Amino acid sequence: MPRFSQFFYVSFLVLSEPLLGKLLSSLNALGRMAFTNYIGQSVILVVIAMFIPVDTIVSYMTATITCLFVVIEQIIASSYWLRFFKYGPLEWLWRCGTYGKWLSIRR
Repeated sequence: MPRFSQFFYVSFLVLSEPLLGKLLSSLNALGRMAFTNYIGQSVILVVIAMFIPVDTIVSYMTATITCLFVVIEQIIASSYWLRFFKYGPLEWLWRCGTYGKWLSIRR
């Protein structure tokens, strides 16, 4: 039998959806370019790691802040990219390979 807390939780989510939807809408571009951002994040963090001396211990706080900055940069870059193009660059290559022909990437 459902408890009061479950009703409260579901009601809270339903009632807060309009506000949360607006706050989280900036993540749409990040999600539409997930493959590009996944590979890009790996490349960016490996390049950053190349400049850290081998015997250096990086704190969790430093690593978290660095990753947060990378994700924020990707949110901004993804939003900007999708103003001019339909897909991210790797998503576009993936689609071209899947369909076996060159597709238009421009809006």
